Amino acid sequence: MEVTILSQEKGMAVLKLTVPGEELTKALDGAYNVYKKNHEDFDVERAGIDMNPDGQVILRQAVQDIMSDNYTKAIAEAGLTVASEPQISVMKATEAEGVEYQMRFALRPEIRLGQYKGIHVKMPDTELTEEEFLAAVKQVEEMNAEPKTVDRPSEMGDVTIIDFTGYLDGVPFDGGAGHDYALTLGSGTFIPGFEEQLVGKSAGENVLVTVTFPENYHEPSLAGKLTQFRVSVKNVQSLVVEPLTEEVRAQVREAAQQQKRALADQQIEDQVLGKIISDAQVELPEAMVDSEVNICMQQFAGELSAQGMALDEYAKRIGKTTREMAEEMRPLATRRIMLRMVLGAIAEAEGFTVTEEEVAGQWEAMAKQYGVDVPRMKLYAGEGGEEQVRADILNQKAYTLLRESTILDA
Repeated sequence: MEVTILSQEKGMAVLKLTVPGEELTKALDGAYNVYKKNHEDFDVERAGIDMNPDGQVILRQAVQDIMSDNYTKAIAEAGLTVASEPQISVMKATEAEGVEYQMRFALRPEIRLGQYKGIHVKMPDTELTEEEFLAAVKQVEEMNAEPKTVDRPSEMGDVTIIDFTGYLDGVPFDGGAGHDYALTLGSGTFIPGFEEQLVGKSAGENVLVTVTFPENYHEPSLAGKLTQFRVSVKNVQSLVVEPLTEEVRAQVREAAQQQKRALADQQIEDQVLGKIISDAQVELPEAMVDSEVNICMQQFAGELSAQGMALDEYAKRIGKTTREMAEEMRPLATRRIMLRMVLGAIAEAEGFTVTEEEVAGQWEAMAKQYGVDVPRMKLYAGEGGEEQVRADILNQKAYTLLRESTILDA
C-alpha cells in the first residue's frame, strides 16, 4: 500500500491510497467465496469478476474489505490524528491496475486551555426540605396506589376499563380499536379531548366520543381528521392510596436526600466543565461535528430500537424529519467533543499516564457491567477499544483533578 498526502489545510486532510492488484485479487477471492456460499444460485465465474456487471456487488465488498484493513495503517503512516469519519472516493478498482481511492477527513484541532484549576462555583443546596420530602412521599404513594372498582360516575384520575372502536367517515380505521383497555382519565394518553368526554360516565354506559387528530399526527391518513369513537365503559376504578409506614417514609427520605446530593454534584460538574469549555480556544472542523452528530443519532436510534421503535417512525410521531433531529443534536455533539478535548488537554498538561494495571482493571469493570468475560468485552469494543479505554482513564484522572481543585462558594 502506498499513502500520499494530497492536501492538509483548514483542519482537513485528503489522503490517496494505492493498493496493488494482487491485494485486490486476494480480497476478491474471499468475497467471492462468501457470496457463493450465501447465494447458491449465483453462477458467475470467478475469473474477471471485477469487470463483470453481475459481480459488482462482490467487487464493492472486496474494496470495502481492503479499505477497512488498511485504514488504521494508512493513518499511522501519514502521521495524522483523525477527528471525523472519512469521506471515501474510489478512483479505480481492477485486478490489473489495483485499487486507488481517496479519504477526506477532519484533523484533530489544537486546543488552548484557559484556567482549569481553582474554578469558583456556587455551592448548590444539598439539604432536603420538608416540602421536597412530602412530594417524594406522595409520588411513592401514588406509584403504589391500587385500583379499586367504584359504583359512581368517573372522575379525573380514575381508571376506566373500556372497549373502543374508531371511525373515519363512518368506516373503522386500522389501529383504532381496543379491548379491555385501562385508561387513566387525565393522563393524556389518548388524543386531546378523548379522556375528558369520559368524565361523568358510569360502568355500562356507551359513549360517542368525537375528537380531531393533531395536524402532526404520525399517521398521515388521520392527521388533522375529525373522527368518532364508539366507547363502552365496562368498569370505573379509583386509585386507593395507602399511607406509607414510618419505616418506608424513612427510606424515602434517605433516597430523596441522596438524589438531591447527586443532583448537586451534577450541577457542580456542569458549572466547572461549562466554565472550562467556554474559556478554551479551539476551532472545530464542521466535519468533526458532523461525525459526532452521526454517532449521537446512531446511539439514539439504538435506544429507540431497544424499545421496539425505528428512528423514522419516531420522527414521524414528533412531526420532524431525521435531518431536523440531527440538526438539533449539534449542540450536544459539540459539547461532547469539547468535553473530550478539554479533559484530554488537561491530562496532557498535567502529565498523567496510564498503567497496565489500570487498563486491566477498566476492562474487568466493563466486562462485569455487561455480564461478559474480558476477551468478549474486547471483541465488542472493536479495534479502537484499547485506545478508548486509556483515553477514558486519562479523562477520569483529569476530571478528578478538576473536582479536587474546585472552590465552592456559599
